[in-house]
Amino acid sequence: MSLHDLYAEVKAVTAITKLCIVGQWSESLEENDKATLKVAMDDSELSSKDLFLLLRRAGGEFGLTAVREHRRGDCVCL
Repeated sequence: MSLHDLYAEVKAVTAITKLCIVGQWSESLEENDKATLKVAMDDSELSSKDLFLLLRRAGGEFGLTAVREHRRGDCVCL
């Protein structure tokens, strides 16, 4: 594989990983579920632990810390 091809491959992967694991998972959701996720993330009455449990039941495969960091904006998502 040429250097050009390898560079293009790395750039493609890097573009995908500009999102944390929660952000990457959210990209797989349907539009109405993305909107619900935003509402849930912004819901101050829903604890991060309860949000984490909800997202795990919805198919998320990440930890509580990832949910907390994403929710606070402390992750790599822009």
